[in-house]
Amino acid sequence: MRLFMKEHGLHAFIVPSTDPHMSEYPPAYYESRVWLSGFTGSAGTLVITLSKAGLWTDSRYFIQAANELEGSEIALFKDRLPETPSFTDWLISELKPGEAVGIDANVYAAKDAMVLKERIGVAGINLVSDYDPLSAIWENRPSIPKSKIRIFPVEFSGESTASKIARIRESIRQAKADSILISTLDTIAWTFNIRGADVAYNPVAIAYAFISLDRAILFIEYFMRNFCIFTACKCEPLLVLLLNEYTLDELPSGLLTVRAFSLG
Repeated sequence: MRLFMKEHGLHAFIVPSTDPHMSEYPPAYYESRVWLSGFTGSAGTLVITLSKAGLWTDSRYFIQAANELEGSEIALFKDRLPETPSFTDWLISELKPGEAVGIDANVYAAKDAMVLKERIGVAGINLVSDYDPLSAIWENRPSIPKSKIRIFPVEFSGESTASKIARIRESIRQAKADSILISTLDTIAWTFNIRGADVAYNPVAIAYAFISLDRAILFIEYFMRNFCIFTACKCEPLLVLLLNEYTLDELPSGLLTVRAFSLG
């Protein structure tokens, strides 16, 4: 990790516990903090500088973290105690003006990144969000899961996907907006009445959704999955696109027809 940092002009790197969907329990592919530190609790932030490393976690994990970090160079910072500095304050005390802190923007909440940038910027420290070092240094990294997806019947969900999307569109209108981009996996599972097994002990599938006043799009790796999702949507026009195949401004025009794929 430090070799990567040196090669890219970084003097510190922050590794959160989240994935691109801000999940509390991410798939193994995104357990970067676990892989780097050995700490397996669900919440914690690892900060690595060129000479030191620290892990911030809350009181649920003080004992576990102390045990799992024992023998490593990583210092345990007991978060939310009066005497414990935030990792931002610690970075400001460790780094010099003109030095740079790295984050992977794919797994860092935008609001948190803006607050961090402002705080360290006052001290003359730069924030760099261009790199995912784990993609370069993590050998034998677990693959992104593509579990089978199943429909959650309306008799159990209590409401059809079409009805839910109609209510979402009403909220969009009330907010005087045009659309909503949904990234949280439980919200996507609820909206489209689907269930998956991409995250251990969580019935979700890795996906993104885009809902406007006239189209609903589910971005998911459907080619690798054994399902036909459209039976849940009934008359709601739903387009399913391969995740990472399109950006929103590249979407083919006029795509409002249902495309059904059954691969099994």
